[in-house]
Amino acid sequence: MPRSAPLTDTQLIATRNEDDKNDLSVIDTTTGMVVGKLTDGSPGSQYPTMSPDRSTIVYAQTSDHGIELRMMAADGSGDRSLLAADSEFCPNPQRPAWNPMDTSEIAVACRRGEDPDTLALISVDGTLRSTINTGFPSFDDPTYSPDGKTLAYWASQTPGSSSGAIYTQPVNGSEAPKQITSPGARANDVDPVWSVDGKTIYFRRATEDASGQSSAQILRVQADGSGLTPITDGTAFDNDPSVSPDGTQLAFFSNRTNAAGNNAGQIWVINVDGTGLRQIGIGKPGTASGPPEWSRR
Repeated sequence: MPRSAPLTDTQLIATRNEDDKNDLSVIDTTTGMVVGKLTDGSPGSQYPTMSPDRSTIVYAQTSDHGIELRMMAADGSGDRSLLAADSEFCPNPQRPAWNPMDTSEIAVACRRGEDPDTLALISVDGTLRSTINTGFPSFDDPTYSPDGKTLAYWASQTPGSSSGAIYTQPVNGSEAPKQITSPGARANDVDPVWSVDGKTIYFRRATEDASGQSSAQILRVQADGSGLTPITDGTAFDNDPSVSPDGTQLAFFSNRTNAAGNNAGQIWVINVDGTGLRQIGIGKPGTASGPPEWSRR
């Protein structure tokens, strides 16, 4: 497994587009500056997750040929394929999650076209360990609880759906999924991620009003489904929350009006209590074109 010196706790990674090229870049959350690229002219957006020790990155690479799972060191070296887009047991693997208690294990949703999606647990060498029966034809965005015992994900009973409600389920598959959010008829939930203490799940809820206008905000909910609380204001389309290693802040991708005065996508940081909103990824031209990863999913 490729490894390097770990990223610091103040650094995150996100896909940025410059001159029509998408690359994973490192952004310093203290200064807001882009400090370097990890890839060179990738074919599309990437959906990364970091190893628990922040020394390795696994990411889903999108292209015209489908979605491939790749792995590299945190400094961009040793980039190699982990799961091909046409993998027999996991075709079109989606955004991965890394088990914090068993660092040899990665969870990934596998898209099978007209067949139901499958949730695969794979080793870091790309071999299949087991699958989890979610009972849903469509789901994605798995994320491990800090103790490695529970997965959260969004799921839907509609085949081919790209959104639904948030559920939790034991990693060993010993229990059926438990629904913890109820978005309602004109809303949907995706992008769950656990807090560092395992008590809270952050996620994105998109809502459509009567005129067909959509917005999305970041919310939090207790792991038992209680205490639903908004973090962002719902005036833009906020996506993909990622928790800081110390648990005090969130980074997210949004089309809210940025420092350039337009609505091109950028990465933003906010305190978990909803204060201190600020844009990062400054000092270089370009826009964000994928989710941030501040600590492992």
